[in-house]
Amino acid sequence: MARNPTSLHLAPFTEKIRVSVATMTVLVGIFCFVYGFFYALFTPYMLVIFFIPPALLAVAVVWTLPATDRPPLRSVENLFFAFTAALVVWPRYLALALPGLPWITMDRLTGFPLVFLLLVSLSTSPSFRKSLIGMMKTRPPIFLLLGIFVLIQFASIGFSHDKGQSVQKFLVAQISWTAIAVTGVYIFSLPGRLETWARTLWLTAIVVGAIAAVEHVKQQAPWVGHIPSFLKVEDPSVLRTLAGGSRAATGEYRVSSTFSTPLGLAEFLALSMPFVVYFAVYSTNSLARVAAAATVPFLFTIIVWTDSRLGMVGFLGTSLLYPLAFGVLRWRARRDDMVGPAIVLAYPLVFAGFVVATLFVHRLNKAIWGGGAQAASTATRQTQVHIGIPMILRHPWGHGIGMGADALGFVSPAGVPTIDSYYLSIGLEYGIIGFIVYFSLILTALYAAGIGLLKQGADAKQTALLVPIVISLINFVVVKSVFSQQDNHPLVFMMIGATVAVVSSNGADASMVATPHVRRQRWWRRTSPSSQR
Repeated sequence: MARNPTSLHLAPFTEKIRVSVATMTVLVGIFCFVYGFFYALFTPYMLVIFFIPPALLAVAVVWTLPATDRPPLRSVENLFFAFTAALVVWPRYLALALPGLPWITMDRLTGFPLVFLLLVSLSTSPSFRKSLIGMMKTRPPIFLLLGIFVLIQFASIGFSHDKGQSVQKFLVAQISWTAIAVTGVYIFSLPGRLETWARTLWLTAIVVGAIAAVEHVKQQAPWVGHIPSFLKVEDPSVLRTLAGGSRAATGEYRVSSTFSTPLGLAEFLALSMPFVVYFAVYSTNSLARVAAAATVPFLFTIIVWTDSRLGMVGFLGTSLLYPLAFGVLRWRARRDDMVGPAIVLAYPLVFAGFVVATLFVHRLNKAIWGGGAQAASTATRQTQVHIGIPMILRHPWGHGIGMGADALGFVSPAGVPTIDSYYLSIGLEYGIIGFIVYFSLILTALYAAGIGLLKQGADAKQTALLVPIVISLINFVVVKSVFSQQDNHPLVFMMIGATVAVVSSNGADASMVATPHVRRQRWWRRTSPSSQR
């Protein structure tokens, strides 16, 4: 029987395909053999490194997904708010601790799928990708600075003496910081989402405050003695947290609530307090305004129970800056009104009087500048600065992400390497350039939010929320001079994303191009009875 001419013509190509498949099969087999050998040899001590090839394969698969006009953006939004709540309400030291892996905490259980679905959306929706990139191209270039900082973080791994630990820190930072900022640009460009997030922050502050109140009564965390075995982390730092702590000079118990230290709780309250005040000032609902006003003294009491100066500085910073912002914006919006000018013109006298009061009123002086009980911590910070600055100058490229405390070599009375100032920490980890880029990022976001607020005014809810963002970022910059832990950093990167979303030239309309569920919401508003009245 005669052979098909077409099959004769395709025979060489068929043979090449067979050879290629056979070659790939052999190479994959060799890779699996080598991979399995080293996996058996080094796990569980280097387990993170063995996740890199599957992770790269997953990224490649995501990037080759077919295009669609319905990316999973609703799930991204839901996970974003779940991540916000889990970050604050769930104690980070109650986690699954598998050998060789970072702790599997509640915020990571929501953060990883959040990032995965964000990548899927970027891969499958060209319109979403285009609109998101368009919003990120702000002036000043906030996300350009963030990209440079990510590169510095990655490069710093090469200078680390514990590269496995630095790789873990780098991956966690990209999920909890970078990806959260990118997601925030999209989420906060949607109508009403920024106010919903602020309301979530207010609610979580009440929850952690209530937990702190119970802790203050019991003199220990409420879950001590009731932790399931699979959530117990056998780590000295966790045991110290569960044991609670008191200031040595006074013996007064210091509440931590869901945070690992009283300072972490105080920092969170300093960051969230401006948003609570926002609802007390700008909310159109009378009940909400009364509830927010009642929340302020409650949270102030919790700050007092943390016995933390940084929390008190954040509270007083909010109390001083919010009236000034309110006065400036009212003066700009209502030229014929006397309230705004009166507040602004009287502010220098009020501020000077406050500074004088901190120097001569004993209780206020102790709360801001500290007394004998805080002398030891002040001396510790001064010693660390005297040791750390010469180290940064001798090693200006840094010691690697997550290696700041080890590089400093300062040991707490408990025998644990510690570092108090995040200024010092970031200089030791990322070097002089990393220090400049990081704080340029924060200050640029602060500047963009302030300029956007002055240009647009505070009439719209979305724009008015720039007021607490500006104050919260100022509190953050001040607090970081005396506190190096990074538990609340994701909230700050959310605020960076919110700033970009609000001041972006594209605004919310650009993001709606790529969000089918938002288009459906717009259609619903057009056809709803309320929109036709």
